[in-house]
Amino acid sequence: MLYPILVLFLMLLLGVLNITSARKTVFDKTKNDIIDELNDPNSQNTPVITVIGKDITILNNTNIPGFNFDLKDNVTAVNSAGEPFTQNEIMVKSDPEFNPSRSGTYHIIYTVSDQYGKRASANRTVRVVDQQEQANSWYYSYTGSYEKLTIPKNALYQIQAWGASGYGGDLAGKGSYTRGEIELAADEELFLFVGEGGTRKENIYGILDENFNGGGSYICKDVRYTAGGATDIRVKGPTTSEKEWNDTVSLQSRIMVAAGGGAAGQTTRDNNPTIAGGPGGTLTSKGGNGSSKGNSASQTTGFALGIGESYGSLTTECGANNGSAGGGGYYGGYASKSPGSSGAGGSSYISGFEGSPLYATKIFSNATMIPGDASMPNHTGNGTMTGNAGNGYIKILQLKVVNE
Repeated sequence: MLYPILVLFLMLLLGVLNITSARKTVFDKTKNDIIDELNDPNSQNTPVITVIGKDITILNNTNIPGFNFDLKDNVTAVNSAGEPFTQNEIMVKSDPEFNPSRSGTYHIIYTVSDQYGKRASANRTVRVVDQQEQANSWYYSYTGSYEKLTIPKNALYQIQAWGASGYGGDLAGKGSYTRGEIELAADEELFLFVGEGGTRKENIYGILDENFNGGGSYICKDVRYTAGGATDIRVKGPTTSEKEWNDTVSLQSRIMVAAGGGAAGQTTRDNNPTIAGGPGGTLTSKGGNGSSKGNSASQTTGFALGIGESYGSLTTECGANNGSAGGGGYYGGYASKSPGSSGAGGSSYISGFEGSPLYATKIFSNATMIPGDASMPNHTGNGTMTGNAGNGYIKILQLKVVNE
């Protein structure tokens, strides 16, 4: 009788050992304690590192405004529970050791490890360009007209563009961001159109008209408020003086577009936006907000090529039937046509970018698009911002002379 009982006891003991051996414990660095991974509801997840701009070219002269660079700029990470790591918890390794004053190519590796012992890594390449190679740089802000740049040398150029935001203060749809590198020949001409930020004006007794470079407008009685214009780079200038930014031939020659944001929605005559405008998009935009929001734009559809939709009339009572306007872009966003809704942002474009149509032989490399509701480089050079507020902006850098 004793033998069967002993066998049963041994089987139970082995079972307990098997269960125990199947459990895994790890050291929780944040709580200075041992935790049981089986009690971690996110045990199947892993940390995630997000790097915006995986191939970057910078100048080795930090005195040039706008080009101070931190290796952790636009790098974020979350642990396996979806909680953010601090910047100090993101480890950085550079091969060779990063030196922003020494020309060369640096291979950067980011790593994180969370409290469950799970790790993740991500890569970035940073090229530091000699000041001798970087003889030219150009900066363009909003003027209400286009500007022309004649390329001085056969070289590789980096172009950055920020779209304008719509009307609405903190609720304005913010402008998007585009960046890419392209080889251009000496004496080529670029035509630069910087988008106008959205505004609100009273005592405007006129027809519906767009903001500079495509931001739509909404009119009720004598009040007019507008969406953000796109910021773009073209290889052909206007063929007519009237509506210079809206010239069809010129619009069709765009090689980069950073979309403008939609105007915020409001339900009263006073300057009191209540519904956030749609942000400028990437290949597509997200549309406006509210029950009757403006529809989004894409690479093939939208209100019109380069133009956000306008709405309203001089006979529309302000507050009784307020809508909102769509932002400019490769294709412009649609307006909202009911109270409590906002206009959509436009779509962005980069020739040669995956998902964008190719213009002639103009192909950008190392290209990036960032929507107006996400973190992007600040054109002032001081860190990052969420979307671009106000007027648009363009930066052009000569990176490396070629075939000379």
